[in-house]
This record gives sequence, C-alpha cells and structure tokens, in this order.
Amino acid sequence: MNEKYLDFAKITLSTYNLDGFDIDEQTALNSICNDINETLLDLNNEKTKLARFNRFKIPQINPEDYTEHIISLDNDRKIICGIRHEGGNVKMPFVNIETNFKSSKKELLLIYKKQLEKYFKKFAPIHLRYYTKNKSLENTISNGYLIQKASIIKNKEPYPEEKLIELVNPNDDSYYDWYIKGYQTFHENFPELKTSVTSESKKSMDNCLKDGLLKIAKYKGERIGLIAADKDSFLGVPGIYFIEIFIDQKWKGKGLAKSIQRKFIDSLSNGNEIIWGTIDYQNKPSYKTALSNNRIPIRFENFASLI
Repeated sequence: MNEKYLDFAKITLSTYNLDGFDIDEQTALNSICNDINETLLDLNNEKTKLARFNRFKIPQINPEDYTEHIISLDNDRKIICGIRHEGGNVKMPFVNIETNFKSSKKELLLIYKKQLEKYFKKFAPIHLRYYTKNKSLENTISNGYLIQKASIIKNKEPYPEEKLIELVNPNDDSYYDWYIKGYQTFHENFPELKTSVTSESKKSMDNCLKDGLLKIAKYKGERIGLIAADKDSFLGVPGIYFIEIFIDQKWKGKGLAKSIQRKFIDSLSNGNEIIWGTIDYQNKPSYKTALSNNRIPIRFENFASLI
C-alpha cells in the first residue's frame, strides 16, 4: 500500500455506504491509495497539463495552472485539489476536493475562500466538488454510484421481454454513427441534460468491444439499443463498470433497458464481480433502470456553489 495517501484513503472510504457488500477494508484502502497516486502522477505529468491547456484554450491560463495541488492546512490536515470541467465543457469549471479529514460543506467553502481560491480564480470556477455517502439536500447532486453483486442480479428472475432480446456484436463501426445520432435526438428532447449526460468516445467504445463487453441489443430482430461496459475493479474487487446503456428513442419507455441490462450481466459475468456505474441524478430513466436490477445508491457526487 502507498502509505503516503492512507489518511486520504480512509476519508474517501467513509464516503461509501458499503453495508451488506463484505468488501475488505484493507483491500479497499489499498485500491484508493493507488488511485490517488496514479491520478496525481497523471494530472501532474507535463504532457497531460499541456494537453489540457491545448484542449480548453482558456485565455490567460498556462499549462502549470492545471497542476494538482496538495495543500497543508493545520494540525496535519491536508487537501488535494485541482481544476476540472464538467462533461469536458470549458464553460463548466469546478474545483475537485479530497481531504484527509472529515469536513462539511460550510468548512470546505471557507477553506476554499481563505486558502485555495488563489490557485483557481483565473478559471472562475462555478462549484466545489466533494463526495458523501448520503444525499445532501443542501447541494446540487450530480452523479450517484449504484452497485450490486453480480450474483444477485444473475439470480433475479428474468424479465418476460428477455426471451425476445438478442445481444450481438457490431458488424462494423457503423453502429457508432447510429449511436451518436441517437444522442443528438436525446439532447434535442432533453436539452437540460446536454452537458451532464453525454455520449462516449469511439476509443472508449472500442475498449469495451475489445473486452467483449459491447453489444448491440435487438428486440424481435430489430436493433433497439446498445450496452457497453468495462472490466474495472470496485475498491479492489473485480468489477464490471457500465459506461453506457442506450435505447433508441422509438423504444424508450417500454421497460426494455432493464431487461437488456439484466440479460447482459447474466450472460457475460461469472457472478463474482461487483456491477457498478455512475448515473447522473437528473437522468431518471437510467436511475430507475439501475434500481430495477437491485443496484443500490451508495455514494453521491456533490457540487457546492462558489458563486
């Protein structure tokens, strides 16, 4: 374990509600320490900072402004913080916060104003981001982490529609153009979700396909959707992370997404994994689909306003 970040890892672990999941604490702490270390190494790499600088092209910003900071406060209290952009949108900057101490929204905002603002004011951030294991009514909630043991979902009685659903590999890359057009229609119908519920990149989809975890969903022989996932551990436990469950507009509202998800898990998992993913709290249909397959919200992404 990377002991350097153990105090941060313990606080991070406290933001997960893991009741009933029997996840070994030491395994989870080791996983979080490694994630923190890898994230810092990546974000503070000169190539990464230059890439972010070239991507966003914000006036009066230079590559070093994208540095991820470790700030010492008092009594051994520390904060890891850095700038982010929600959904990759240059107009949606926020400051990501990780602490090695328990804190509140009020305290974090005060610390930001007194000790952190100087690092980020050029970006004019809109929010401060932090995580809690329970919903907080005082914040804007973005993503929720929803998880479940694969064995529980596999043992769930199949939905009636499943026998009419076929999961197949794409024949070629044309599926991606169809998928993007579907998202364009979705954003036309729900413009308020354009920045928070976004399509996945072709590179991301290709990685899923490589692992055998991207399938086209057909219903009665007609293409109706797409489902994609990564082999990604959850707190050190083997996991399957859902990156996309897309249903064509014509087939929305018919309860097919939950059937596709359960059938996918039943056919492609061995039962020992944790099934997990993050879902935008405003995306009620996707949230409902996850809940219908017994996935449980165990962590929430909070945005506290800085303006």
